[in-house]
Amino acid sequence: MENTYTLTLKNDYLFKLLLGSEENKACLQDFLECVLDMPAGMITDLELLDKELSKDEITDKTGILDVKLRLKDGTTIDIEISFTDRRPCLSVNTSFAIRQNVAAA
Repeated sequence: MENTYTLTLKNDYLFKLLLGSEENKACLQDFLECVLDMPAGMITDLELLDKELSKDEITDKTGILDVKLRLKDGTTIDIEISFTDRRPCLSVNTSFAIRQNVAAA
């Protein structure tokens, strides 16, 4: 019998795949307008930026955001998915298998 998994945007890989690419900017726009309670069409342009956070001091740790973007008016938005329940959504092996299948598609 085949195992069935429910995948959500809580999965970091899926979140980045669906909302962090040029091909899916329209999805990201809809998501932001919904989450930020903006009227539809308020975001007229999105520019995806480098997701790596620069260090200010040598002791700082490097951070990588899920999505970093700039709006047409110059506003920068940093998006990082996090949740208080730290249990993994999927096992490491399952996550690796999903990445392999998505990459092959």
